[in-house]
Amino acid sequence: MKHILTEREMLYSLNQNVSFLCNSVRKNLYTLKEIADEIPCHLHLNRKRDMAIYFINKVGRDYYGDYFETILENGAEAMQNIIHPHSTQEIMEPLIELAASDDAGKIFSFVQFVRRDPNSPYQCFITNTKLYEPDDSLISITLQVSCLDKFSKQMMQMLEQDQFYTSHYPRFQILTRREKEILGYIADGKTNQDIADLLCISKFTVKTHRQNILSKLETSRLADLIKYAQTFL
Repeated sequence: MKHILTEREMLYSLNQNVSFLCNSVRKNLYTLKEIADEIPCHLHLNRKRDMAIYFINKVGRDYYGDYFETILENGAEAMQNIIHPHSTQEIMEPLIELAASDDAGKIFSFVQFVRRDPNSPYQCFITNTKLYEPDDSLISITLQVSCLDKFSKQMMQMLEQDQFYTSHYPRFQILTRREKEILGYIADGKTNQDIADLLCISKFTVKTHRQNILSKLETSRLADLIKYAQTFL
């Protein structure tokens, strides 16, 4: 029997994939252009200052057709004409908060209704958005619900190239922002006292964070912590 993915499973899958894309670009495993035109979903970049889209991959350009140029020329105003007003109301405040943050690991996931142009019917999409540090912008992958199976299969082929990423992503995601920060310092060889001095917290607090990290990642080996940091940070 074919498994029907729940909304939660869809969002988790996209969370994993958008993180993998950004890490791959950051580590020069792929260029954004190479990834953008290979995946079967919309990938776009928004300027943080005004939320205007300034880059859309081929799938997105093909979907919007002639309206693609209007989106690039008129920015947020053009998007208001194709995103359902209820969706806009629900997502704008969290997007603005995300743009104002400095948490590169935070992902905003949401469902929205979008149409190709102002004269077309609305269709349901799932979107995951996070900070895209190289361009100081927001990167989003937007997937039409009906295309989820195709997307999942193609992304799994990419993810399988890095088995550690695929199998350990769930554990890494349960770390808090502070724990991820401390994990990076541990991987750099900093002692508990070094980290305490850098973060202006007590050595005891660092030790507690370190124990929580080891527990959540289910390891006691420094080599594993370094691998996590190299892969995800």
